[in-house]
Amino acid sequence: MPIRGSVLSCFGLFPFSVSPKDKSRSSGKDDAFTVSNEEVDRISCLPDEIICHILSFLPTKEVVTTSVLSTRWKTLWTSVLTLDFEDNWPCFFNTTFASTVGSILDQRKAKSIKRLCLHNHNKSFTIDLIGTLVSTAVSQNLQELDLFCYCYLEVTLPNTLFTCKTISILKLSFGSTINLNAISSIHLPSLKILHLYLLYLEKDESLMRFFSGCPILEELCYEEVKSNNSTPFKICLPSLKKLHLKCHDQRVQIVTPSLEYLQVQETKVCDSLLCNLPTLIKAHVDIYFDHCEKEYVSKLFNGIHHTKFLELSTYTTEVLADSSFGFPEFHNLVHLKLCLSLLTIVF
Repeated sequence: MPIRGSVLSCFGLFPFSVSPKDKSRSSGKDDAFTVSNEEVDRISCLPDEIICHILSFLPTKEVVTTSVLSTRWKTLWTSVLTLDFEDNWPCFFNTTFASTVGSILDQRKAKSIKRLCLHNHNKSFTIDLIGTLVSTAVSQNLQELDLFCYCYLEVTLPNTLFTCKTISILKLSFGSTINLNAISSIHLPSLKILHLYLLYLEKDESLMRFFSGCPILEELCYEEVKSNNSTPFKICLPSLKKLHLKCHDQRVQIVTPSLEYLQVQETKVCDSLLCNLPTLIKAHVDIYFDHCEKEYVSKLFNGIHHTKFLELSTYTTEVLADSSFGFPEFHNLVHLKLCLSLLTIVF
């Protein structure tokens, strides 16, 4: 993918002109051709809808700057259906980041927000600002929300987010505690993709209630989600087809009978990590375990033995090659990838 700031130039849509050096090399008919094409503005020939779609792939900061190109572009950015804010937005004349964001929201002509992205590394986003942006987006038929914000306080997202009927993609990463217990109702009938990264939960029950409110969820990315509970935690999602799991917590149990794609990364194996996965097509396994947990490894591979494609990480391959336990037959396997270190491994 090209660098975001050069998306338009990669489309060949920015106005371009012929340099004086190039003109001097032309003569006769070539001169006439050069002059007639001296100022070619291809993008202005496109309908507003297409231009706005192209602009939707850029950060909002760059989208707004296109207002200086010409009279036509002055308000074109206000019709773009995406908002993508990062914390490197320049603020001038004693303005704050929050006031700049508020001004952009006030000037928007579009009555819907298809995608909202907030990426914050330097604490520019306050809890109140996040809540305002999310509430505004939800009220305008939000379809995709991507929150990557490092906060040092407990985060409570608006109740309306968890009953949004239009959202299909939700990505949350806070690096702090997220309070789901305060959410009165959870029902996300259109949610198909859920990514949870670097979250701390007070209680596992709140997350299980969250999962139960996603009846058609198909993809889950569950990385570094922690809790202070010691009881077993079950990921029970009958509709799930794709799972990426990175978890050092031995309490997690996965009950996903319709799963087709599984990636287990840097995860400690436990007694009941996986149930039987009869529809599995592709699996990537990167696990670690103690010597006394060999029997758990057997259970894990028994659970994925229906897969057609299997990839084992370097550590997993080395440990399996040096261990003796019952390894199931993979009757459907058509592709096997073993990641090896430079050391020679004898099977």
